[in-house]
Amino acid sequence: MSSCWFWGCPFRRVETQRKAVSLCEAIQNEG
Repeated sequence: MSSCWFWGCPFRRVETQRKAVSLCEAIQNEG
């Protein structure tokens, strides 16, 4: 799960970080 937060690191905006993390979690949930 912590790996998803790594996706948001390159993005400075918190909103963009949350979108990236939510997308990562969605992909992992499907897999």
